[in-house]
Amino acid sequence: MKLSSPSSTRRTNKRNGFSPVEFIVAICVLTTGLLALYSTSVVAHSLDHASEARSNAAYAMQRVIERTKALSAQWEENQVGWSNVVTTALLPGGSIGVTFDVEGLDPWLGAASIGMVRILTDETLTDAELGIALGMPRDLNGDGDAVDIDVTDDATLLPIIVRARWSGAGGNREATQAFYLTNT
Repeated sequence: MKLSSPSSTRRTNKRNGFSPVEFIVAICVLTTGLLALYSTSVVAHSLDHASEARSNAAYAMQRVIERTKALSAQWEENQVGWSNVVTTALLPGGSIGVTFDVEGLDPWLGAASIGMVRILTDETLTDAELGIALGMPRDLNGDGDAVDIDVTDDATLLPIIVRARWSGAGGNREATQAFYLTNT
């Protein structure tokens, strides 16, 4: 009697393709991967757009700062009238003005413009009131005290705040730069 080997008694089960369960699992894995890739792409695009908006705002703010410093430098030799010229340029209707726009950005809801320029001529203002660390109150006209509420005509030091506020996909954004102009 001939003994048969175990492999010859077993039936070989040959199959072609995937079972329905394997197919569904493969589709789920593929879908999850594609959704993760799409989500990463959307986040990267949003971050890129936010970075571009911040760069545009910073560039516009820097242009305002450079124009203000150039105007100040033109009048530096003139001790009398320097602060008045600079202050007048940074008022509504002045050569620089108190507002500026940034192409491609939208202002906060209800705001007329994106950028605002604020020149400080009140020595009594504090950093807390201004919302920025400038070392205020400070003697701006060099008279030995910091109690004058208007030093427009005789300031030797002028703090200036340049702020941009825009609305983007992630909500309201803001960038602020502050600097001093001096005439000593």
